[in-house]
Amino acid sequence: MNRTLTYLIPLLLLCSCAREDAPAPEAQSNRKERQHIMKGNAEFAEGDYAAAAESYGRARQANPSSPEATFNQAVATMTLAEARLAKLAKDQQPDSATLQLEDAATQLYLAAAQMRTRDTPPVAAYACYNLANHHFLRDKLDQAEDMYKEALRLLPAFDDARRNLRITQLKKQQQDKNKDKDKQQDKDKQQDQNKQQDQNKDQDKDQDKDRQQQQQPPQMNSQGILNANNAKEQATRARLDRQRQKRSQSAPRGKNW
Repeated sequence: MNRTLTYLIPLLLLCSCAREDAPAPEAQSNRKERQHIMKGNAEFAEGDYAAAAESYGRARQANPSSPEATFNQAVATMTLAEARLAKLAKDQQPDSATLQLEDAATQLYLAAAQMRTRDTPPVAAYACYNLANHHFLRDKLDQAEDMYKEALRLLPAFDDARRNLRITQLKKQQQDKNKDKDKQQDKDKQQDQNKQQDQNKDQDKDQDKDRQQQQQPPQMNSQGILNANNAKEQATRARLDRQRQKRSQSAPRGKNW
């Protein structure tokens, strides 16, 4: 039965939930963080992902421990990487700039996945989930499976992660079946080649035997040799008799008195 694999990518643009009753320096830092996040959200909504990534980066500068800013910068950076990956031909390898974006986004997602406070457990789970989706897109199914499981460990009610985990496992099973099928086909092909080679060798042997038989002079047994000698002797006698008869017929006759 054919199964349709779906690929889900939630782009979660979060605003920091800063406490307004924080001390003055911290409150000012939180306001800057929130402003940069909101600016990045607007830029992201307009499709300017590079500008959004920079705004989220400034939010992280204001608050390096911000799960929201880290997660959002990961989303924007990975969106840039995947847009470049989508333009590649089937067998074309990504360039260094694309790989750098992909690696930077991966590290940001992993950093967000480690920011597990009591107030922000979903952010860590969403970071694992988005990174798992990217691994699935790149056909890195083992890594995708691990990250989906981590997302579910952090957020057990995460149904999308559970569904995508099952899809990933089914795809892995199908790939394993295809690999086994390819191995069997290669084995059968090799056996056919070996069989054909053996047949060719046997045919060559038969041809060599025929050529040798054709090149050898005919052999006769002792009876055959005796018969041949008798026939030759009889032929010789017949020839001599004919010669004597011929001489007697041609000899001059005496006078008939």
